[in-house]
Formats: sequence, C-alpha cells, structure tokens
Amino acid sequence: MGALGKLKSVYYALRYNAWILEGLERDSGQPLKISYAGALPLRNYFIAMAFQGAPKEQSLGKVWVWSLYKRLTGANIGSDLLICDVPRFKSPYFRLTPDLELPVWLRVEINTDVSIESKRKKYSEIRRHIHKHGIETRLSRRPEDFEDFYFNMYVPMVKRRHEELAVIHDHDDLKKKFMTKDFELLLLIKEGRTIGGSMLDFVEKKGHLSYVGIAEGDYKTIGLPALIFYFSMLRIKERGSPVANLGHCRPFLNDGTMYFKRQLGGYIAPAYHEESGWLKLFFLKKSPGLKNFLANNPFVSVEKGKYYVHRFPEKLPLELHSF
Repeated sequence: MGALGKLKSVYYALRYNAWILEGLERDSGQPLKISYAGALPLRNYFIAMAFQGAPKEQSLGKVWVWSLYKRLTGANIGSDLLICDVPRFKSPYFRLTPDLELPVWLRVEINTDVSIESKRKKYSEIRRHIHKHGIETRLSRRPEDFEDFYFNMYVPMVKRRHEELAVIHDHDDLKKKFMTKDFELLLLIKEGRTIGGSMLDFVEKKGHLSYVGIAEGDYKTIGLPALIFYFSMLRIKERGSPVANLGHCRPFLNDGTMYFKRQLGGYIAPAYHEESGWLKLFFLKKSPGLKNFLANNPFVSVEKGKYYVHRFPEKLPLELHSF
C-alpha cells in the first residue's frame, strides 16, 4: 500500500457513522434510547434485538473518533446506552475505555468424537429425520455442482435469512477456493433432488464448515439445517479431524445461530475475538429499559483475554468447552 492508500485507510479509521435510536424495549415495552456508532448491518442487528418495531432514528452522519463520546452522550441526547462497533483496523485509534467489550464474532467448534456419538436429544431427532425422509449424501468437486450450490442454495438462503443484513461471498473468489484440493461440497439428496449442502474447508487441521446452502422449498419439517451440520461433522470426522469448526456467531446467547450450535454441543473457541473486532458498550443510565434489554439478551464479553457470560445482573466465567 502506498502513502496515499495508507492515508485514506487512517482517514477512514478515524470516522464513524452514528445514529440515535429511540423506541420501546422489545420485551418489556419500557422506553429505550441507544446511541450507536459503526457499520449499518450491526446497527440493524441491534434494532431487531432491542426494539419493538422500528425505532425513531436520528442520523448524525460521520463523526470523528475523538468527538464520538461527546456527540453521542451529551445531555441533549439522553441515551441509556452507547454501542461502538470497532473493527480491528480501527482499534488503534479508539482510546475510550468502555464498561464492557464484546467480540463482534465468536467462533464455535465441536468435538466430533464426543458430540456426534452422544445421546443428546438433538442428535436422536436428527437421525429420525434422516431415516424417515430417506436423506442421502454425495461428495462433489465438480464445477457444475458448485454453480448449482452457489446460485440455487447458498445465495438464496443467505438472502432469506438475513434480508438487508445479508453479506454474500463473491462468486469468483469462492469458486477459486473450491477449485483447490482443500475444499469439497457435501450435498444432501431427497428423492433424487439436491435440497441443500455445505462447502467444507480442510485448509487448517480442523475441518471447517465454511458455507451452507438450502434450496427453495419447505424443509422445516425435516430440520434441514441440522441435517447439513450433522453430515458435515461426520465428513470432517471421516477426514481425520477430531474437531469441527462450525463457523462464527454473534456474542449473544439468544441469537438463533448461537443457540442452534449450542444445542449441537458446540463450544466457544479461544482467542478468535482477537481477529473479530469489538463491540464497546458504555452504560449511560440505569433505566428500566436498559436493565430489561440487558436481562433479556445474555452475552459473552472478554476481559483480559478471558470469556465471561453476562446474565444480568450475574457475571460468570465461561468454561471454554461447556457453555
């Protein structure tokens, strides 16, 4: 990167998009006001988590990092909570000390030897669906199968699940990865039709369930996401990896993806927070709305490299292999 590129990077790191969000807390109906600085997708994520319906929004435009706290917490603002989304490249310039730091993402892993053969209720249910619906699998490294997976399973599923929050991996970049020896497709077949699958990555010693796709159709009755994860873990185990990387989750324990992976027996892998960036939380008022928001959304924080679970008002250390 040249001098001009470095200058642009620093300039971008010093500025934050900022909003004031005001409405009723989702579960209690108490008034709640949040100041937020960061990326739009995470802002939308917090809106869905915190509020009943759409809150009132006030955009403050782009704010310099050194005036961030003053602009978003002044007496004329009156917010209960300040949330700052701080990516890794912005961290060196963010000097404010928050009340709590949450990782933007956590990585969830699972012990394939213990979990898959366990008597967990979830796995008994998965096996019943496999036998009842005659689900079969097929491994593939064929380019035409990749195209079908990408356009007819992966992209539609991401758009259905995340809507305006959807982040879709670039086709050419993903295909380039797929064409290497370290990637393969695992496809699920029902009555001769490919209904879903996963793209598995064996670049590291731990097999990684990198991308998941589900075709159009009503597959709720067969629990298709769980079947994809189950067969993927079997394949990772077959390839000799005792641990499967199930991908990333937000640090909130009630988040749907986090809850699902916990049901499978997943645990939070250590140290990934160092790569993911931070959510910096500043508690500004002890309001009923904020207390209810915190109580209804337990989360994982990081303090001096250690994980803690916050179920307000309690805070407990997190055992990395059981949470």
